[in-house]
Amino acid sequence: MKQLDKLLSLPKSDLHVHLNGAIPTHTAKKLLAPIRGSLPDWFTLDTDLQINSPVNGLQEYFKPWYALKKLPYSQDCLNLMVESALEGLANDNVLDVELRNSPFNMSEIKDIPLTNALHWLIDSIENASVKIGIDAKLVLSLSRYNLDKDKIIQLEKAIRAVKSNDTLVGVDLSGNEDSPIVPEVRNFFIRSKHELGLRITIHAGETAKIENILWAIEECEADRISHGLAAANSENVMSLLIDRDICLEICLSSNFLTRSVTVIEKHPIHVFIKHGVPFVLCSDNPCINMSTLISNYNLFCEINGNIDLLNTMYVQQQRYSFKSN
Repeated sequence: MKQLDKLLSLPKSDLHVHLNGAIPTHTAKKLLAPIRGSLPDWFTLDTDLQINSPVNGLQEYFKPWYALKKLPYSQDCLNLMVESALEGLANDNVLDVELRNSPFNMSEIKDIPLTNALHWLIDSIENASVKIGIDAKLVLSLSRYNLDKDKIIQLEKAIRAVKSNDTLVGVDLSGNEDSPIVPEVRNFFIRSKHELGLRITIHAGETAKIENILWAIEECEADRISHGLAAANSENVMSLLIDRDICLEICLSSNFLTRSVTVIEKHPIHVFIKHGVPFVLCSDNPCINMSTLISNYNLFCEINGNIDLLNTMYVQQQRYSFKSN
């Protein structure tokens, strides 16, 4: 208990949080109840919104999104999603957060222009930030599996329409790393960085796809890498991360639940510490994983025991935060 109290007292930033994965389960069930009939017959709200034990890879881990991708279906729904997510983070003494979400689902569900959906998302985050007392920013998270040229064009237009807003700070590419990527994605990231003033983080190397890390760095000029576990298998890639000061977003609990790491005590974080690779601890999907940022800090203590790294983690998080660059 003394250790948990100490960890709770530490100021924190969470740089990798998916909004739909941070909605408390009771809130998600309440929001999904009116549209229960649109869910797959096999999906059970009481059991399928959480992953409480290791699964067989990312595809199985994505099961809760069969329901969660149907949110938000209204602006009130979105407001409740954001507020409840920030309340949960505040309980961990998180002072700053970068929430990841995409406006595409909302645009399609409500049949509204993408620019309107993006404005809704920004407004909800700004209002909840003031209400809950967390400095929340938005990172647009694009899914590999359905990202095509037309969507990229639409999104870029929407971003340009709101680009003066400092709540939107970055762009992310997420989803199954085996999904093919259209060539326009690389150019979109470059324009986002150099023309739109956004920072870049990409889910890469969460499994064994070390080439995805190199693509993210060399082709897309990523500022951070989401997960990046495969980097531990290459001293050259680790050197590249160090030389370019590219930070890894490490999510211990989700790495174990997806079986990206089968034995948590052998997590690549030990290799990254040994080689001096920059990293921050993050929660990823705290309500789906039933594992908050505090839980990830505590897990780090159990497998590493270096409390000094946690005492300075907030400084590290602030250094690599997109809002400060």
